[in-house]
Amino acid sequence: MDIRLLTYYLKVAQVGNITKAAQQLHITQPTLSRQLTKLEEEVGAQLLTRSQHHLALTEAGVTFERRAKQILSLLATTKKELQTQQNDLAGLLKIGCVESKLSLEVANWLQAFQAKHPQVQFEFYDADGDDLKEKLDTHYLDFAFLIEPVETAKYNFLTLPYYDQWGIIVNKSHPLAKQKSFSLGDLKDEKLILPRRNIVKAEIDSWLAPLQALSPKFFINLPSNANFLVLNHNYCALGIEGILTLNAHPDLRFIPFAPSHHSGHVLAWRKNNHLGSLEQHFLAYIQALIK
Repeated sequence: MDIRLLTYYLKVAQVGNITKAAQQLHITQPTLSRQLTKLEEEVGAQLLTRSQHHLALTEAGVTFERRAKQILSLLATTKKELQTQQNDLAGLLKIGCVESKLSLEVANWLQAFQAKHPQVQFEFYDADGDDLKEKLDTHYLDFAFLIEPVETAKYNFLTLPYYDQWGIIVNKSHPLAKQKSFSLGDLKDEKLILPRRNIVKAEIDSWLAPLQALSPKFFINLPSNANFLVLNHNYCALGIEGILTLNAHPDLRFIPFAPSHHSGHVLAWRKNNHLGSLEQHFLAYIQALIK
């Protein structure tokens, strides 16, 4: 039932005249008469008796008037409670995020959430996946945006529609810098820097398995740490394209794998952990964003 019908009916019951009620409601008298007829059809009872100079409530009309007031009062109270909950949403959320293309998007999401809930504060923590998982395990972080693969045993996670391409980052003067892609054979004699994260290392090892003699020179936690070695000592850093999205440099180039390798992103949080009101609102907000 349209709530406006209840409002129209109560106004007619209050003033006792359809023409005056229509004027106060800023609608035409024929429109109000049609709406009242529609209301009676919906409830299946005659609510008003009408004559040329008189309008009165029937017994059913008196009952409906009381119930309509209760319904509108309950609706107004509910709206006020919901608005209060939204306005009073406050607290500190600790969010972790890996360095990737998604990082900038996450920052925008947090800003938009905070615009809706000004009393919410964020601690935004950048690290590699192993560090972020440790922070989740010790309850330092509430949520972490991670790159797949992710262990599923300890975490709930929400799959996000964002993907990052794997490749190498090299100095623009490097012989591989002019290539549109590279194959494993191109890495045979290169000084490689690899991510330190164990589960990622295992996956990368499977990609590089044909290069049995390959011996990486560095393992790093944050990809940006490799930039100095790439820029000044001609190393090749294996990583995702999003690294250069966050750490753009005119002398760095990203060269993708051929055949290509991509990794997805997830939002993770601890299993068997009760989410408070703020955490639930934030999770619902992210779920609505990615639908």
